[in-house]
Amino acid sequence: MAISQQQAFNKMCNHLMKQMKKAGYMEDGLFVCLYRAPNGTKCAVGAIIPDKYYKKEMEHSSASNLKLYVDGPFKNLGQQFINEVQAIHDEKPPSKWAQRLRAVAKKYKLEQPESIQI
Repeated sequence: MAISQQQAFNKMCNHLMKQMKKAGYMEDGLFVCLYRAPNGTKCAVGAIIPDKYYKKEMEHSSASNLKLYVDGPFKNLGQQFINEVQAIHDEKPPSKWAQRLRAVAKKYKLEQPESIQI
């Protein structure tokens, strides 16, 4: 069952702001992001992938490469939207997440969940 952009955004924001750390591991001095890390953390996109769709083979693949856009839960979200939220987790420190998520909300005309309001 597909979810709306607003539903996905709410879930991603609430998850990231509660977790407040990246999901992944260090390798050769670089942080490697994962949808679902062994320690139980998840990235923004990992937080909205239903268990029945998640496969370990998804790791190390951009969200735009996931096949969840055809018949899965992302079919109504748009690749650019998903990529932008994924990039916030992957490229920004947690201290900048709320600010960047507010910008995404404004761009896509979404309501801001309480977790990212000032």
